[in-house]
Amino acid sequence: MDTFCCVVDSSGIGIDSTLEFRVDWYTIVCIVSSTMSIIGAVYQLLPRPERVSNFKKFHFSGARQRRIIAWLAFADLQAAIGILIRSSYWLVKVSDDVENNNGGLFCAIVSGWIQYFYTATYFWNLCYAIDMYLVLHRKQGMSFVYHLLSWITPAVTSAVGLSLLYKPNLNCRHDVSHVLPNYLCNQIPMVITMIGNPILYVVSSRQVSQLLTKSFGKFGHLERQLATALNQKFFDIVLVFYMCWLPNVINSLLLWIMWNKLIDIRSTIVTVWYIMAVLNPLQAVLNSLVYRSWEGIGGVRTLLKSTLLRVLSFFPFVRYLVQPVQPNVVTMAEERTPLVVNGQRSYGSSQ
Repeated sequence: MDTFCCVVDSSGIGIDSTLEFRVDWYTIVCIVSSTMSIIGAVYQLLPRPERVSNFKKFHFSGARQRRIIAWLAFADLQAAIGILIRSSYWLVKVSDDVENNNGGLFCAIVSGWIQYFYTATYFWNLCYAIDMYLVLHRKQGMSFVYHLLSWITPAVTSAVGLSLLYKPNLNCRHDVSHVLPNYLCNQIPMVITMIGNPILYVVSSRQVSQLLTKSFGKFGHLERQLATALNQKFFDIVLVFYMCWLPNVINSLLLWIMWNKLIDIRSTIVTVWYIMAVLNPLQAVLNSLVYRSWEGIGGVRTLLKSTLLRVLSFFPFVRYLVQPVQPNVVTMAEERTPLVVNGQRSYGSSQ
C-alpha cells in the first residue's frame, strides 16, 4: 500500500492503476477496521485490577508482561491512528493532491508512521514470547533489549525500505529493484515473528508441566488445568498473529511470482488487499481478546476461534506450528475449581 503514495508521472504507472484498483472503497474498509482497532487498543491500555493467584508458589512476573502488552497495544494504537488518517485523506483527496508532491509527501510520512509502528508490534509480540520462555525457565527478563529490538529495529527497517522506494522525489519507479527492498524490510520482521513465536511457545509449553511439578510436588487436576490454560493462551496468540498477517505474506508471494502478469490475477490480488484492509488493523481488537478478555463475550470468542481454525486448516504448515501441546485433559466431572483462560478467574496467569 506504500506505493499508493507515489507521485505517478509519464515514466510509469502504479500497481493500483495497473489493476484498476478502486482506492475509495478500499479506504472506507480501512476507516471502519482502524476505528475498531483504536477501540481495542484503548481497551487494552485501560488500567485493570490486580488478580490474586491461588498458586502463590508458582509466580509469573506479571507486571513485566503487562508492560509488554501495554507497549504492544500502544504500537497498535499508533498504527491504527495512522491508517485512519491516511484513509481519511485518501477518501477526501483521492482525486486532487495524491498526484502532486505535497499530497504525496504527506501520504508518505503517514505510511512511514504506519509501517514503523506495525513493525514494532511484530517485535513486541516476539518479545512477549521470549519473556514467557524466560519466565518458565526461571530467568530474568531483558527489558532494555526488548525496547531496543522493538523501537530501534523498526526505525532502521522502515527508513531503509521507504527511502529506497520513494527516492528521489516520490516518483517511485515500479520495478522490482525499488519495490522489493521495501517489501523485504517490512516482511522479514513479520516472518521472523511468525517462525519464532510458535517455536518459543512450543518449547515453553513443554516446560510448564515440569515447572508445575517442581513447584507443587505433584501434577494433579488443578495443575493440569493451569498447564492447559497457558497452552491455550499461547495457541490463541499465535493464531491471531497468523490470521492478521498471513494475507500480507500471500500478497507478497503473488506480487513477486506474477510481477509481469499481475493483470491475470487481478481479482485474487484485489481480494487479498481487502482482506489485509480488514485484518491488519483488527490486530488490536483480536489482541485484546487473547491478552485481555472482554467479559461477557465468551460466545463471540468461541465463534472467532472456530472461524480462524477453519481458515488456517487450508495451511497444513501453519496448523502444525500453532498446534498447542496438550497435557492430560481434565473431564468436567473431575473439575472442582474452574480455571478459565482470559475469563473471570485465572490462576498463575501471566497477566
